[in-house]
Amino acid sequence: MRQFGIARQSGAIALATPFVILLILALTVFLLDGARLYAAKREMQSIVNAAATAAADNGQTCNSMGDSPTLSDIQTRAETAATQRGWDGKGTLTASTGLVSTVEGGPDDGQQEFEARPVLQSNAVAIRYSRPHNISLLLGGLGTITLDATAVARKELNAGISVESYTASLDSTQSALLNLVIGGILQQDGGLHLNGVNFDSLRGTLVDVEDLVAGLTGGTAAGDILGSDVTADAVLSVLKSTSDATGVAAIALDQVVDAAVGTNTNVALADIVNVLGDGEIPKGAKIPALDVIISTVFNVGKALPSTIHLDLADSSALGSLLSSLGVGAATLDLEIDQAPGFVFAPARQDENGNWYGKAKSADITLTLDLGLNVSVLGLASLTTSLPLTLDTGSAEVTLVGARCAAGTTNQVTLDTQVKRSLLSLQTNASVDINAILLGKLASVSVTADSGSYGGGAEYVELGPIMLNDPQPYAIEQGDSGAALDDALTGLLSDLDLNITSQVPLLNVVFGSVTGLLNGVTQTLVPILQSVSQQILGPLLDALGLSVGNARITVASKVQSPVVLLEDVDF
Repeated sequence: MRQFGIARQSGAIALATPFVILLILALTVFLLDGARLYAAKREMQSIVNAAATAAADNGQTCNSMGDSPTLSDIQTRAETAATQRGWDGKGTLTASTGLVSTVEGGPDDGQQEFEARPVLQSNAVAIRYSRPHNISLLLGGLGTITLDATAVARKELNAGISVESYTASLDSTQSALLNLVIGGILQQDGGLHLNGVNFDSLRGTLVDVEDLVAGLTGGTAAGDILGSDVTADAVLSVLKSTSDATGVAAIALDQVVDAAVGTNTNVALADIVNVLGDGEIPKGAKIPALDVIISTVFNVGKALPSTIHLDLADSSALGSLLSSLGVGAATLDLEIDQAPGFVFAPARQDENGNWYGKAKSADITLTLDLGLNVSVLGLASLTTSLPLTLDTGSAEVTLVGARCAAGTTNQVTLDTQVKRSLLSLQTNASVDINAILLGKLASVSVTADSGSYGGGAEYVELGPIMLNDPQPYAIEQGDSGAALDDALTGLLSDLDLNITSQVPLLNVVFGSVTGLLNGVTQTLVPILQSVSQQILGPLLDALGLSVGNARITVASKVQSPVVLLEDVDF
């Protein structure tokens, strides 16, 4: 019996051994196949990572190629990078575009998510690589399995842009005019007392946008700006506390802040500095202090219930200038339809197809009322209050493309569409002609309309700009001053003079009606030319309104690090 039991055990072992061996072999095969498939998936993942990162260089918000990207361009760049990484062309490798943003609230708060979007609305490129693999190399009958690898890469440049925010430097006339305007809006009798050096120092003082917004709202997200109303004096007070102004700039800023004390007009923070796109304010975003001041003051002026009335003779510098031009008195009525503002945005569109990065200059109507009492051909005197009305249409710059710094190149370039401002001049006055001893000889109506000048739209490339250069980059596009000259020429060529009343002695003094009208024209034309060149031109420059010309300023450029997401479900 004992021998029989041993025999039975030996037989069972002999019978089980082949199955155990087969099981071990099968497990070994499965382990090897599993390791092979895992290695294949790892290799596929490295390929899509490389393809996504490279293709992001051809994306909408960071296109290094210089042309508007297409999905075909992005696909080609992805395939090239994948091939360089080891892709043999088998399987399917597909590129798509979308938006990577940060989740706010909920269980995934702070996490990055991807949403498919058209090229122009995207800031990221997604790559999907699918390829069939045999489940087992030894057990071919098990069929195939399709492995997928996905990756999303985001690369984006945010830029802070404005258009016609200020002139490059201010001379004494421009400074005097800007002092009057700022002081008048802030209801300071006599205006401010800043000179060109003061204004230039404020232009060169940069303020951190994050610090400014945090000081006003207590938060630093883009959403903290939208819908936030703050008082003008609070904006300027926080500007002072957050700036690094020293010396002349600090003195100038103190004077502006003191002038604004009690100016509790609410202004929308987004009208002064707006951050568009997603997430928080880009780290390191800067804005010139002078831009914040001008925008804040202009927004106050826009909110005033009546036009801003200024007497140019209140400035001693302007008073002597007016006297030299033959102008006895001059007042300025200013109506602000739109204040200038700074915009920080990426070079892409929103879900409605509108570009995020769109900045506009101020849009104003001003009337310069000239009090004249001058000689007409030495035969009589001309007395009038001659209003010269100037309308401007705002200039606009739209950010439509960006080329990021890459590799050893630390330069960026911005692509913009620029719409230059418009200008028109009109006048409508009654002129009295008086002769010594003879009294009033005639009244003459003077009307003219220049029509619109300037305008036009064009593509403008900004750069290359060093990414780490803290100083603003500025460029002028158009013919500075030409639009005003053209408008003046149009006004003078359209002068319509008509005698509305006269006495018989008129012909005795001037010989004829024609002689009188020619005399009035010869008297008014040089005065209007001088006023245009020496008052209107400097005033427009001081207000950041170089009509027919677009001054574009890039005060900040922030390139975010590349964000790479693996195994994304899309």
